[in-house]
Amino acid sequence: MVSFGFSAQVIAVALVATSMSLLPVTDGFVVSSTTSTISASSNFGLRMSATAGGNNNNNNDSMNKKSLVVISPPGGLGEVTAVDSAKCGNMVKWFVISSSESKRKKSSVTLSARVLQDIENAGGKIELAGSDVDALINADNNNNDGDTNTAVRAVSQWCGSADALICTYDDGINSIPASLSEFGSKTEDLAMLQQTNMRNAIKVAAREASTNVNGVKLAVLPADVDNINADDEDNEDNGGILSSIFKRGNDIPATLSSAMATGSQKKVTTLRHGVLFGTPQSSPDASPFIGGPRIDPVLRDEHTMRSLRIDLSNSVSGKMMESGTKSNRLSVGEAAILMALKSVPISYDEMDVCLTSLRGIESLTKEEWDDEFKRIEETLSSTSSGQLFKASFGGVPSLERLTKWLATKWAPAVLRTYE
Repeated sequence: MVSFGFSAQVIAVALVATSMSLLPVTDGFVVSSTTSTISASSNFGLRMSATAGGNNNNNNDSMNKKSLVVISPPGGLGEVTAVDSAKCGNMVKWFVISSSESKRKKSSVTLSARVLQDIENAGGKIELAGSDVDALINADNNNNDGDTNTAVRAVSQWCGSADALICTYDDGINSIPASLSEFGSKTEDLAMLQQTNMRNAIKVAAREASTNVNGVKLAVLPADVDNINADDEDNEDNGGILSSIFKRGNDIPATLSSAMATGSQKKVTTLRHGVLFGTPQSSPDASPFIGGPRIDPVLRDEHTMRSLRIDLSNSVSGKMMESGTKSNRLSVGEAAILMALKSVPISYDEMDVCLTSLRGIESLTKEEWDDEFKRIEETLSSTSSGQLFKASFGGVPSLERLTKWLATKWAPAVLRTYE
Protein backbone atom coordinates (compact mmCIF):
# COMPACT_ATOMS: atom_id res chain seq x y z
CA MET A 1 0.00 0.00 0.00
CA VAL A 2 1.28 3.45 -0.91
CA SER A 3 0.00 6.01 1.57
CA PHE A 4 0.32 9.77 1.47
CA GLY A 5 0.29 12.48 4.13
CA PHE A 6 0.78 16.12 3.25
CA SER A 7 -0.03 19.72 3.98
CA ALA A 8 -2.87 21.70 2.39
CA GLN A 9 -1.10 22.54 -0.86
CA VAL A 10 -0.99 20.97 -4.30
CA ILE A 11 1.50 18.11 -4.20
CA ALA A 12 2.62 15.90 -7.07
CA VAL A 13 3.78 12.30 -7.10
CA ALA A 14 4.57 10.18 -10.15
CA LEU A 15 4.02 6.44 -10.00
CA VAL A 16 4.47 3.94 -12.81
CA ALA A 17 3.42 0.38 -11.93
CA THR A 18 5.95 -0.69 -9.26
CA SER A 19 8.40 2.19 -9.70
CA MET A 20 8.07 5.52 -7.93
CA SER A 21 9.61 8.95 -8.33
CA LEU A 22 8.89 12.11 -6.38
CA LEU A 23 8.45 15.60 -7.80
CA PRO A 24 9.02 18.73 -5.65
CA VAL A 25 6.67 18.61 -2.69
CA THR A 26 5.90 20.60 0.40
CA ASP A 27 7.02 19.94 3.95
CA GLY A 28 5.35 17.13 5.81
CA PHE A 29 5.13 14.73 2.85
CA VAL A 30 5.58 11.10 3.86
CA VAL A 31 5.61 8.07 1.53
CA SER A 32 5.71 4.42 2.51
CA SER A 33 5.44 1.56 0.02
CA THR A 34 5.03 -2.19 0.42
CA THR A 35 3.08 -2.95 -2.78
CA SER A 36 2.38 -1.26 -6.09
CA THR A 37 -1.10 -0.12 -5.06
CA ILE A 38 -1.94 3.57 -5.12
CA SER A 39 -3.84 4.82 -2.10
CA ALA A 40 -4.34 8.54 -1.61
CA SER A 41 -5.68 10.00 1.60
CA SER A 42 -5.58 13.30 3.41
CA ASN A 43 -6.81 15.22 6.40
CA PHE A 44 -6.56 18.54 4.59
CA GLY A 45 -8.33 20.51 1.91
CA LEU A 46 -6.19 20.13 -1.19
CA ARG A 47 -4.64 16.77 -1.81
CA MET A 48 -1.83 15.10 -3.70
CA SER A 49 -1.59 14.34 -7.38
CA ALA A 50 -0.65 10.79 -8.35
CA THR A 51 0.29 9.65 -11.85
CA ALA A 52 0.21 6.08 -13.14
CA GLY A 53 1.20 4.71 -16.54
CA GLY A 54 2.33 6.65 -19.56
CA ASN A 55 5.86 5.22 -19.94
CA ASN A 56 4.98 2.30 -22.17
CA ASN A 57 6.78 2.20 -25.52
CA ASN A 58 4.17 0.13 -27.33
CA ASN A 59 2.83 0.74 -30.84
CA ASN A 60 -0.02 3.02 -29.79
CA ASP A 61 -0.14 6.11 -31.94
CA SER A 62 0.13 9.10 -29.62
CA MET A 63 -1.86 11.16 -32.13
CA ASN A 64 -4.90 8.97 -31.37
CA LYS A 65 -4.74 9.57 -27.63
CA LYS A 66 -7.40 11.82 -26.13
CA SER A 67 -7.11 13.90 -22.98
CA LEU A 68 -10.00 13.61 -20.53
CA VAL A 69 -10.83 15.31 -17.23
CA VAL A 70 -13.15 13.54 -14.77
CA ILE A 71 -14.65 15.29 -11.72
CA SER A 72 -16.50 13.18 -9.16
CA PRO A 73 -16.55 11.83 -5.62
CA PRO A 74 -14.32 8.79 -4.93
CA GLY A 75 -15.42 5.53 -6.54
CA GLY A 76 -18.65 5.16 -8.49
CA LEU A 77 -19.00 6.39 -12.06
CA GLY A 78 -15.96 8.65 -11.69
CA GLU A 79 -13.72 5.64 -11.10
CA VAL A 80 -15.32 3.67 -13.94
CA THR A 81 -14.85 6.45 -16.50
CA ALA A 82 -11.37 7.51 -15.34
CA VAL A 83 -9.86 4.03 -15.13
CA ASP A 84 -11.53 2.57 -18.23
CA SER A 85 -10.56 5.62 -20.30
CA ALA A 86 -6.92 5.23 -19.25
CA LYS A 87 -7.12 1.51 -20.07
CA CYS A 88 -8.07 2.52 -23.61
CA GLY A 89 -4.77 4.40 -23.92
CA ASN A 90 -6.06 7.89 -23.13
CA MET A 91 -4.59 10.59 -20.89
CA VAL A 92 -6.90 11.04 -17.90
CA LYS A 93 -6.95 13.54 -15.06
CA TRP A 94 -9.31 12.54 -12.25
CA PHE A 95 -10.15 15.29 -9.75
CA VAL A 96 -11.66 13.59 -6.70
CA ILE A 97 -13.88 15.52 -4.29
CA SER A 98 -14.38 13.91 -0.90
CA SER A 99 -16.83 14.73 1.85
CA SER A 100 -15.46 16.91 4.63
CA GLU A 101 -16.80 14.30 7.04
CA SER A 102 -14.41 11.75 5.53
CA LYS A 103 -11.39 13.62 6.86
CA ARG A 104 -11.87 11.79 10.14
CA LYS A 105 -12.12 8.46 8.30
CA LYS A 106 -9.06 8.80 6.04
CA SER A 107 -11.04 8.51 2.80
CA SER A 108 -8.93 7.00 0.03
CA VAL A 109 -8.79 6.14 -3.66
CA THR A 110 -7.11 2.83 -4.37
CA LEU A 111 -5.91 1.41 -7.68
CA SER A 112 -4.41 -2.07 -7.69
CA ALA A 113 -1.16 -3.16 -9.34
CA ARG A 114 -3.17 -5.07 -11.95
CA VAL A 115 -5.08 -1.93 -12.94
CA LEU A 116 -1.87 0.10 -13.17
CA GLN A 117 -0.30 -2.59 -15.34
CA ASP A 118 -3.32 -2.61 -17.67
CA ILE A 119 -3.06 1.16 -18.04
CA GLU A 120 0.65 0.96 -18.74
CA ASN A 121 0.20 -1.83 -21.29
CA ALA A 122 -2.37 0.28 -23.15
CA GLY A 123 -0.06 3.28 -23.20
CA GLY A 124 -2.53 5.30 -21.12
CA LYS A 125 -2.00 7.59 -18.17
CA ILE A 126 -4.08 8.53 -15.15
CA GLU A 127 -3.41 11.40 -12.77
CA LEU A 128 -5.26 12.00 -9.52
CA ALA A 129 -5.72 15.12 -7.44
CA GLY A 130 -8.49 16.31 -5.20
CA SER A 131 -10.07 18.47 -2.55
CA ASP A 132 -12.61 18.16 0.20
CA VAL A 133 -16.00 19.86 0.04
CA ASP A 134 -15.28 22.67 2.51
CA ALA A 135 -12.19 23.83 0.63
CA LEU A 136 -14.30 24.44 -2.49
CA ILE A 137 -17.55 25.92 -1.23
CA ASN A 138 -16.87 27.53 2.15
CA ALA A 139 -13.66 29.50 1.62
CA ASP A 140 -13.84 33.14 0.50
CA ASN A 141 -13.57 33.77 -3.22
CA ASN A 142 -10.88 36.34 -2.56
CA ASN A 143 -8.21 36.36 0.07
CA ASN A 144 -6.82 39.55 1.58
CA ASP A 145 -4.09 39.71 -1.03
CA GLY A 146 -6.62 39.68 -3.87
CA ASP A 147 -5.88 36.13 -4.99
CA THR A 148 -8.75 33.77 -5.56
CA ASN A 149 -9.44 30.92 -3.20
CA THR A 150 -6.47 28.51 -3.37
CA ALA A 151 -8.57 25.36 -3.78
CA VAL A 152 -10.77 26.83 -6.53
CA ARG A 153 -7.82 28.28 -8.40
CA ALA A 154 -5.95 24.97 -8.18
CA VAL A 155 -8.75 23.08 -9.97
CA SER A 156 -8.40 25.11 -13.16
CA GLN A 157 -4.61 25.12 -13.03
CA TRP A 158 -4.28 21.39 -12.45
CA CYS A 159 -6.92 20.24 -14.94
CA GLY A 160 -5.58 22.46 -17.72
CA SER A 161 -6.82 21.98 -21.27
CA ALA A 162 -8.49 18.73 -22.35
CA ASP A 163 -10.41 17.17 -25.21
CA ALA A 164 -13.37 16.27 -23.00
CA LEU A 165 -14.83 16.71 -19.53
CA ILE A 166 -17.04 14.27 -17.58
CA CYS A 167 -18.70 15.29 -14.31
CA THR A 168 -20.94 13.16 -12.09
CA TYR A 169 -22.46 13.25 -8.61
CA ASP A 170 -22.29 9.46 -8.17
CA ASP A 171 -20.23 8.25 -5.22
CA GLY A 172 -20.92 4.56 -5.54
CA ILE A 173 -23.73 4.67 -2.94
CA ASN A 174 -27.23 4.14 -4.32
CA SER A 175 -29.11 6.01 -1.59
CA ILE A 176 -28.88 7.40 1.92
CA PRO A 177 -28.00 4.41 4.15
CA ALA A 178 -30.82 3.03 6.27
CA SER A 179 -28.60 3.51 9.32
CA LEU A 180 -28.99 7.25 8.83
CA SER A 181 -32.71 7.42 8.18
CA GLU A 182 -33.72 5.16 11.04
CA PHE A 183 -32.63 7.65 13.68
CA GLY A 184 -35.14 10.32 12.68
CA SER A 185 -35.51 13.40 10.56
CA LYS A 186 -32.61 15.30 12.16
CA THR A 187 -30.09 12.74 10.92
CA GLU A 188 -31.84 12.59 7.56
CA ASP A 189 -31.53 16.36 7.23
CA LEU A 190 -27.82 16.13 8.00
CA ALA A 191 -27.35 13.45 5.35
CA MET A 192 -29.23 15.54 2.80
CA LEU A 193 -27.16 18.59 3.71
CA GLN A 194 -23.95 16.61 3.19
CA GLN A 195 -25.23 15.39 -0.18
CA THR A 196 -26.14 18.92 -1.26
CA ASN A 197 -22.77 20.24 -0.11
CA MET A 198 -21.02 17.54 -2.15
CA ARG A 199 -23.03 18.38 -5.27
CA ASN A 200 -22.33 22.09 -4.88
CA ALA A 201 -18.60 21.42 -4.52
CA ILE A 202 -18.69 19.33 -7.70
CA LYS A 203 -20.46 22.18 -9.52
CA VAL A 204 -17.80 24.65 -8.39
CA ALA A 205 -14.98 22.34 -9.54
CA ALA A 206 -16.79 21.67 -12.83
CA ARG A 207 -17.13 25.39 -13.49
CA GLU A 208 -13.40 25.93 -13.03
CA ALA A 209 -12.33 22.89 -15.07
CA SER A 210 -14.70 23.70 -17.95
CA THR A 211 -12.91 26.92 -18.81
CA ASN A 212 -10.15 25.22 -20.82
CA VAL A 213 -12.19 22.39 -22.36
CA ASN A 214 -13.15 22.99 -25.98
CA GLY A 215 -14.47 19.51 -26.71
CA VAL A 216 -17.38 17.49 -25.35
CA LYS A 217 -18.67 18.40 -21.89
CA LEU A 218 -20.73 15.56 -20.46
CA ALA A 219 -22.84 15.73 -17.28
CA VAL A 220 -23.80 12.27 -15.97
CA LEU A 221 -26.86 12.70 -13.76
CA PRO A 222 -29.78 10.83 -12.18
CA ALA A 223 -32.97 11.07 -14.21
CA ASP A 224 -34.67 13.26 -11.60
CA VAL A 225 -31.82 15.71 -10.95
CA ASP A 226 -31.23 19.10 -12.62
CA ASN A 227 -34.04 18.65 -15.12
CA ILE A 228 -37.13 20.25 -13.55
CA ASN A 229 -35.61 23.66 -12.79
CA ALA A 230 -32.71 23.44 -15.19
CA ASP A 231 -33.72 26.70 -16.89
CA ASP A 232 -34.11 28.62 -13.65
CA GLU A 233 -30.60 30.05 -13.69
CA ASP A 234 -31.58 33.14 -11.72
CA ASN A 235 -32.80 31.18 -8.72
CA GLU A 236 -30.44 32.36 -6.00
CA ASP A 237 -31.86 30.03 -3.37
CA ASN A 238 -31.71 26.86 -5.41
CA GLY A 239 -31.29 24.69 -2.35
CA GLY A 240 -33.86 26.40 -0.10
CA ILE A 241 -32.99 27.14 3.51
CA LEU A 242 -30.18 24.59 3.52
CA SER A 243 -28.58 26.39 0.59
CA SER A 244 -28.12 29.55 2.62
CA ILE A 245 -26.05 27.61 5.14
CA PHE A 246 -23.35 26.43 2.76
CA LYS A 247 -23.46 29.17 0.08
CA ARG A 248 -20.99 31.38 1.85
CA GLY A 249 -17.92 32.41 -0.14
CA ASN A 250 -18.27 30.90 -3.62
CA ASP A 251 -21.23 31.46 -5.94
CA ILE A 252 -22.83 28.06 -6.52
CA PRO A 253 -24.12 27.40 -10.06
CA ALA A 254 -27.79 26.41 -10.20
CA THR A 255 -27.18 23.12 -12.05
CA LEU A 256 -24.24 20.98 -13.08
CA SER A 257 -24.95 21.72 -16.74
CA SER A 258 -24.87 25.47 -16.16
CA ALA A 259 -21.63 25.07 -14.21
CA MET A 260 -20.03 23.27 -17.15
CA ALA A 261 -21.23 25.87 -19.69
CA THR A 262 -18.18 28.10 -19.19
CA GLY A 263 -15.36 28.93 -21.56
CA SER A 264 -15.64 29.05 -25.33
CA GLN A 265 -17.58 25.75 -25.50
CA LYS A 266 -20.89 26.34 -23.76
CA LYS A 267 -22.88 23.34 -25.02
CA VAL A 268 -23.26 20.53 -22.50
CA THR A 269 -24.36 16.98 -23.25
CA THR A 270 -26.29 15.08 -20.56
CA LEU A 271 -26.38 11.33 -19.91
CA ARG A 272 -29.01 10.29 -17.35
CA HIS A 273 -29.46 7.06 -15.44
CA GLY A 274 -31.91 5.34 -13.10
CA VAL A 275 -31.01 3.69 -9.80
CA LEU A 276 -27.37 2.71 -10.17
CA PHE A 277 -25.96 -0.69 -9.30
CA GLY A 278 -22.62 -2.38 -9.85
CA THR A 279 -19.09 -2.02 -8.45
CA PRO A 280 -16.23 -0.60 -10.57
CA GLN A 281 -14.07 -3.45 -11.87
CA SER A 282 -10.98 -1.63 -10.59
CA SER A 283 -12.30 -1.69 -7.02
CA PRO A 284 -10.83 -4.19 -4.52
CA ASP A 285 -14.46 -5.07 -3.65
CA ALA A 286 -15.34 -6.09 -7.21
CA SER A 287 -16.50 -9.70 -7.60
CA PRO A 288 -18.73 -11.39 -10.18
CA PHE A 289 -20.44 -13.47 -7.47
CA ILE A 290 -22.76 -12.56 -4.61
CA GLY A 291 -21.12 -13.77 -1.40
CA GLY A 292 -18.10 -15.18 -3.23
CA PRO A 293 -17.72 -18.55 -5.04
CA ARG A 294 -20.33 -21.15 -4.10
CA ILE A 295 -21.45 -24.59 -5.26
CA ASP A 296 -24.36 -22.82 -6.94
CA PRO A 297 -22.86 -19.39 -7.72
CA VAL A 298 -25.09 -16.36 -8.07
CA LEU A 299 -23.89 -13.64 -10.41
CA ARG A 300 -24.23 -10.00 -9.47
CA ASP A 301 -26.64 -7.84 -11.42
CA GLU A 302 -23.86 -5.98 -13.22
CA HIS A 303 -23.03 -9.27 -14.97
CA THR A 304 -26.62 -10.32 -15.73
CA MET A 305 -27.96 -6.91 -16.81
CA ARG A 306 -25.52 -5.86 -19.50
CA SER A 307 -28.09 -5.24 -22.17
CA LEU A 308 -29.44 -1.70 -22.37
CA ARG A 309 -31.56 0.86 -24.14
CA ILE A 310 -30.84 4.55 -24.69
CA ASP A 311 -33.67 7.05 -25.15
CA LEU A 312 -34.19 10.78 -25.19
CA SER A 313 -34.59 11.91 -21.58
CA ASN A 314 -37.60 14.13 -22.26
CA SER A 315 -39.59 11.04 -23.28
CA VAL A 316 -38.68 8.58 -20.52
CA SER A 317 -37.16 10.31 -17.47
CA GLY A 318 -40.42 10.70 -15.60
CA LYS A 319 -41.47 7.10 -16.09
CA MET A 320 -37.94 5.93 -15.29
CA MET A 321 -38.05 7.08 -11.68
CA GLU A 322 -41.67 6.05 -11.18
CA SER A 323 -40.92 2.47 -12.15
CA GLY A 324 -37.60 2.31 -10.28
CA THR A 325 -35.69 1.55 -13.45
CA LYS A 326 -32.09 0.49 -12.87
CA SER A 327 -28.91 1.42 -14.70
CA ASN A 328 -25.73 -0.65 -14.68
CA ARG A 329 -22.91 1.58 -13.42
CA LEU A 330 -20.45 -0.16 -15.77
CA SER A 331 -22.69 0.41 -18.79
CA VAL A 332 -23.28 4.07 -17.91
CA GLY A 333 -19.53 4.56 -17.55
CA GLU A 334 -18.87 2.95 -20.93
CA ALA A 335 -21.54 5.09 -22.57
CA ALA A 336 -20.06 8.22 -20.99
CA ILE A 337 -16.61 7.43 -22.37
CA LEU A 338 -17.94 6.74 -25.87
CA MET A 339 -19.94 9.98 -25.88
CA ALA A 340 -17.20 12.16 -24.41
CA LEU A 341 -14.53 10.89 -26.81
CA LYS A 342 -16.88 11.06 -29.83
CA SER A 343 -16.66 7.33 -30.46
CA VAL A 344 -20.35 6.96 -31.34
CA PRO A 345 -22.41 8.67 -34.09
CA ILE A 346 -24.35 11.29 -32.16
CA SER A 347 -24.84 15.02 -32.22
CA TYR A 348 -23.29 16.77 -29.21
CA ASP A 349 -25.52 19.84 -29.43
CA GLU A 350 -26.83 19.79 -25.86
CA MET A 351 -28.07 16.23 -26.26
CA ASP A 352 -29.94 14.80 -23.24
CA VAL A 353 -30.28 11.00 -23.24
CA CYS A 354 -31.11 8.35 -20.67
CA LEU A 355 -29.73 4.80 -20.23
CA THR A 356 -31.85 1.92 -18.97
CA SER A 357 -30.34 -1.51 -18.21
CA LEU A 358 -32.06 -4.73 -19.30
CA ARG A 359 -31.51 -8.42 -18.70
CA GLY A 360 -28.70 -9.89 -20.79
CA ILE A 361 -25.26 -11.34 -20.10
CA GLU A 362 -23.59 -10.11 -23.29
CA SER A 363 -21.96 -6.68 -23.35
CA LEU A 364 -22.75 -4.49 -26.33
CA THR A 365 -20.38 -4.59 -29.27
CA LYS A 366 -19.16 -1.38 -30.91
CA GLU A 367 -21.69 -1.92 -33.72
CA GLU A 368 -24.53 -2.28 -31.23
CA TRP A 369 -23.49 0.92 -29.44
CA ASP A 370 -23.52 2.68 -32.79
CA ASP A 371 -26.99 1.33 -33.53
CA GLU A 372 -28.33 2.68 -30.23
CA PHE A 373 -27.10 6.19 -30.92
CA LYS A 374 -28.11 6.08 -34.58
CA ARG A 375 -31.64 5.35 -33.41
CA ILE A 376 -31.50 8.48 -31.23
CA GLU A 377 -30.34 10.50 -34.23
CA GLU A 378 -33.16 9.10 -36.34
CA THR A 379 -35.69 9.95 -33.64
CA LEU A 380 -34.46 13.53 -33.46
CA SER A 381 -34.53 13.95 -37.23
CA SER A 382 -38.00 12.44 -37.54
CA THR A 383 -41.24 14.29 -36.81
CA SER A 384 -42.92 11.08 -35.71
CA SER A 385 -42.74 9.60 -32.24
CA GLY A 386 -39.81 7.39 -31.27
CA GLN A 387 -39.80 3.63 -31.48
CA LEU A 388 -41.01 1.75 -28.42
CA PHE A 389 -38.86 -1.30 -29.12
CA LYS A 390 -36.49 -2.63 -31.73
CA ALA A 391 -34.39 -5.80 -31.66
CA SER A 392 -31.98 -7.35 -34.16
CA PHE A 393 -32.07 -11.09 -34.88
CA GLY A 394 -30.18 -13.40 -37.18
CA GLY A 395 -30.59 -13.10 -40.94
CA VAL A 396 -33.21 -15.11 -42.84
CA PRO A 397 -31.41 -17.38 -45.33
CA SER A 398 -34.62 -18.23 -47.23
CA LEU A 399 -37.66 -15.96 -47.11
CA GLU A 400 -39.71 -18.55 -49.00
CA ARG A 401 -39.04 -21.28 -46.42
CA LEU A 402 -39.84 -18.90 -43.58
CA THR A 403 -43.20 -17.84 -45.00
CA LYS A 404 -44.10 -21.48 -45.74
CA TRP A 405 -43.27 -22.46 -42.14
CA LEU A 406 -45.35 -19.58 -40.76
CA ALA A 407 -48.34 -20.54 -42.93
CA THR A 408 -48.27 -24.33 -42.49
CA LYS A 409 -46.74 -24.88 -39.06
CA TRP A 410 -46.72 -21.84 -36.78
CA ALA A 411 -50.07 -20.23 -37.64
CA PRO A 412 -52.19 -23.44 -37.37
CA ALA A 413 -50.57 -24.30 -34.03
CA VAL A 414 -51.34 -20.84 -32.64
CA LEU A 415 -54.91 -20.85 -33.94
CA ARG A 416 -55.61 -24.18 -32.21
CA THR A 417 -54.93 -22.52 -28.86
CA TYR A 418 -58.01 -20.29 -29.30
CA GLU A 419 -61.56 -21.55 -28.84
